[in-house]
Amino acid sequence: LRYFFMPSHGNTENVAAGSSSSSWKVVHLRAKSKLGETVLDPVHAELLFVARWRQQLPIFLEGSSYPTVGALGPLPAAVASGHGILTRKELLPALAELDPSGYGSPLSGDDEAFRSLLDLRVGPAIVALLYNDSGIWEDFTRPTLLASAPSGYGWALSAAERRRQQSFQKEQLGLRAPLETGDAAVLELRSALEALAERLGSSDCFGTAGSSAGSDADLHGGLNSLDARAYGHLAVLFSIPCGKGSSLQRLLTDFPSLARYVGWLEERLSGVWPDYKSFMLALPPAERPPPPPQPTSPRNWRRSVSESSAQAGRRIQWWERWGWSWGGKQRPVQFSGPGKKPPAWYAPAFGCAATVSLAVSVLLLGLGPQKPVALALRWLASLSESDAPEG
Repeated sequence: LRYFFMPSHGNTENVAAGSSSSSWKVVHLRAKSKLGETVLDPVHAELLFVARWRQQLPIFLEGSSYPTVGALGPLPAAVASGHGILTRKELLPALAELDPSGYGSPLSGDDEAFRSLLDLRVGPAIVALLYNDSGIWEDFTRPTLLASAPSGYGWALSAAERRRQQSFQKEQLGLRAPLETGDAAVLELRSALEALAERLGSSDCFGTAGSSAGSDADLHGGLNSLDARAYGHLAVLFSIPCGKGSSLQRLLTDFPSLARYVGWLEERLSGVWPDYKSFMLALPPAERPPPPPQPTSPRNWRRSVSESSAQAGRRIQWWERWGWSWGGKQRPVQFSGPGKKPPAWYAPAFGCAATVSLAVSVLLLGLGPQKPVALALRWLASLSESDAPEG
């Protein structure tokens, strides 16, 4: 048994139209919130931006039900021809090498500093809000992880992912104390957002603001890799649902220029975010940007697994619903499709195991005809009577 990855995004047309360059299969967590598909990771959001901005790149984005996969590590991660497995940490630098004239185009010293600001200040604050703030964790992050995971695995996966994120945050911050609460994260964010808003000024994007403007920015429509990094962090931050008048909402409403910037990028690239119903939820409804126009491409480059299966006329099998697939003794990493059907004995074995587990759980909870302690005592008594000598 191994993980089954559900397809969600792809640049199929552009890859087919390109040269024989190496293809990249990027696997990410397909996060399902109450309002639709969302994004919990700034790296994932940045990859969505780059895939939409630089459509000639051979990138296939595919969703997984798991935030971490044994063969790849924490998601997003990729398998690329000529590179092998690219971990989450290696993914973006390798992508910059793949596109040296676009996403990998050199930045000015100031823009490099702002990109580091996003990584070192805004990124850890987002992790603290999603995984350390008890209100956001209970109302948004954990329900999203539960809905994204296969049935029966959600509680264990969400708890493991929370521990992993908190551990990663401590390692990333080094000597600095971790942000234990959402309020601490909000305080950490204010100065960083002030610097970003000042840098953006009245420009539409960072590629045309300050010293980064130039021939390269004009060549790529004014966008550069700082815009990709900024979108990845700000779109996730502004899309964290929060209560009316909460400290996070008060903070973000103080920076309308950054909200307009994220909305402008979403409109400019015709829908980077997977589902607009989950977009910019940290802002009051009246201050959210209007929905962007739908992509005009003859093929929708972002399709859910249910849509893909319906169009293909294929019924999802029982082992797919649980995130399983059978590949025999050799188990190469699989990214799409139904996988190979498991042996016939798997279905009855799975049914028997589920029935026994349910029966044991019912007895242990005391919901059966007899209490488990009384049942155990009767069983022990019957054993002692059978062992007693006759006469």
